Amino acid sequence: MRTSHASRRRAFSLMEMVLAVAITMLLLGALYVTLSTYMTTSKIGREVTHESALARNLLARIGDDIAGQIGAYDPRGLLVPETSSSDSTSSSTSSSTTESTTPGTTTTVTNNDAVLFNFGVSGDTSTLTLSTSRAQKPRPTVNGVAPMEDISSDLRCVMYWVVMNGSEPAGLARYELKQATAQDIDFAPTNLSDQNKYIIAPEVKSILFEYWDGTSWDRVEWDGTQTSEDGIPQGPPSAIRVTVTFRRSATDSSDGPTYQNVFTVPTGNNFPQKAMTP
Repeated sequence: MRTSHASRRRAFSLMEMVLAVAITMLLLGALYVTLSTYMTTSKIGREVTHESALARNLLARIGDDIAGQIGAYDPRGLLVPETSSSDSTSSSTSSSTTESTTPGTTTTVTNNDAVLFNFGVSGDTSTLTLSTSRAQKPRPTVNGVAPMEDISSDLRCVMYWVVMNGSEPAGLARYELKQATAQDIDFAPTNLSDQNKYIIAPEVKSILFEYWDGTSWDRVEWDGTQTSEDGIPQGPPSAIRVTVTFRRSATDSSDGPTYQNVFTVPTGNNFPQKAMTP
């Protein structure tokens, strides 16, 4: 009679268990590093994509406003005081000047409330003001009858600047004055009472405007109403270079990426003349 003995299985040793746990931890650590790197890279990629899209949209919007600007006012439209003869008395009244004469004298009174619109491009390195033209949208009709609505002016005054909350920038703001002939057209946007409601891009930390005068970008200010000795206004520059700098993040106010674009001004009069060929 034969007796069978059950084979005894050998258990894992403590060293084998420690080695298995160590290999498992290494694999989990490598997996964590891979996933963490992937998530960080994806987050950075989304932020860069968002910033790039925002920069393109902002620059495109500024470019559209620059393309629609209508240049400096025509000096031929300015009122010139007329001299009356010494043996007559005349009186003329206009929106900008009033002349009253008595025999032998001429007195010119300037109306300070007169509005000289269409000053083209005006600004400095941090503020840009544009006189633009906007085509009217067709009014909707109901049963073939157009509703009775007030038609606003097609002239606009558009301003760009960075709003400051104390010493910290709050973002890029855009203000559009639709009634272009209003009395408050000639003012600085930084004087607005509630500037934060005009912010269109809180991600923007700073913006830089530079003006091409036909020879260099050294102009730090521009005023299209400045006239030459012959009374002709200089009008807008040939081009405007816009540099936008984003903040690093919502919690980090240090300088982030910078985007730049150059926009030609259609009504600029500083373009070099081409030589005529026979």
